[in-house]
Amino acid sequence: MIPGPVPAATEDNTERISRAVRALYEGGVGGPVSTSSTPVTDNAIVRWDGTDGRTVQGSLVTLDDSGNVSASGTLTVAQIITPSQPCFSANKNATDQTGIADNTFTKITFTTEEFDVGGFYDAANSKWTPPSGKNMIIGSVRLNSGVDQQIAFISIYKNGSRYRDIVAVTMSGASFAPATQGVAIDSANGSDFYELFFLTTGGGTHSVSGLVSGTYFQGFFLG
Repeated sequence: MIPGPVPAATEDNTERISRAVRALYEGGVGGPVSTSSTPVTDNAIVRWDGTDGRTVQGSLVTLDDSGNVSASGTLTVAQIITPSQPCFSANKNATDQTGIADNTFTKITFTTEEFDVGGFYDAANSKWTPPSGKNMIIGSVRLNSGVDQQIAFISIYKNGSRYRDIVAVTMSGASFAPATQGVAIDSANGSDFYELFFLTTGGGTHSVSGLVSGTYFQGFFLG
């Protein structure tokens, strides 16, 4: 048995002190007696005092009735395992998005989820509504073809409005398919949502590649 803190010796407490002493000598565990000069701290977590397994002592660590832990000093641990943070990664599953109008912001759809930790990504509407806090948003768009000095840039939209633009321009004389990647960090309120839009020039209509490695939308909750 482990008796509770023993109060200062008074006539009324003599029997309680006697029981604690008997427990100690009968193989139980004993602890300090509370006095005015060395009071026992309420809610303190007890520690072994010595190596014989018979005596406990108080500590500077407390655990209250609501489960709140309080301590002073330095906490040393071998490893801290944090719960999985909300995050997602989505792509076009190799399906091109055609009919992109020239010099016009067009929403790029990402209906295939690679993963969606926490369930905050809406694949049907291609938007992410992360928890309240700091978040990182990542986007990449690749065209199927390009022209000389073509401008291509993606825009991360927040709540339906342009928030961050990332621009890429093909070099003079180049005709390869441009790709644009960008990252933004923002503070969300729990109802803010993010989408990826794309704009390019060059005349006519354009085709965004569905290549999984080139066109994708991702997000990560930083906390």
